[in-house]
Parts: sequence; structure tokens; C-alpha cells
Amino acid sequence: MTNIEKLTKLYSMRSHKAHKVDVLLLNNLSHGYAVRVAEIAKSKGYKVTATDVRQIKTFYKADLKILNILIEEAQKEKAVAEAELKKLHSLIN
Repeated sequence: MTNIEKLTKLYSMRSHKAHKVDVLLLNNLSHGYAVRVAEIAKSKGYKVTATDVRQIKTFYKADLKILNILIEEAQKEKAVAEAELKKLHSLIN
């Protein structure tokens, strides 16, 4: 079963949105994301471990609250990477 199939099954997500989520999570979460997301979740009152976060990211477990935190973190990291890329381009030109 592909990640997109897992997303559509676990979260009743349409396939085009599932594809976007899958690509976002695969390409934009940096090393150490699981511990960071677990800490954010704990600060919001959720009981979760780094292992749980990894299992939710790979769609072995379903937890919409943690998935939302993962997506938010991936979006933040993507924005930082894009800003750094713009900075690099401005330095080169």
C-alpha cells in the first residue's frame, strides 16, 4: 500500500491532497523532526513519543492532531529553505 493510499484510507483524504501531504512531509522535514514534533504535541497536552510521531508520519498509525503538527512543521521548514535559496540567489547575482 502506498503512502497516498494510506492517507486516503486513514484520514479520508482525497488523493490529490494526499499526494501534496506526502510530498511535503517527505521533502521538508529535517533531521530531528520527531523529537521536535513530540515536544510541540506535549506542550499542547497530547501524549506522544518520537516513535509515535515517526509512525504517524509513515502512516502506520493515525492521529490527525499529530499529522497537523507535522504538516505545520514541514511548511515552516519549507518556508525557511525557500528563503535561504532566495538569499543564495541574491548573493550569486
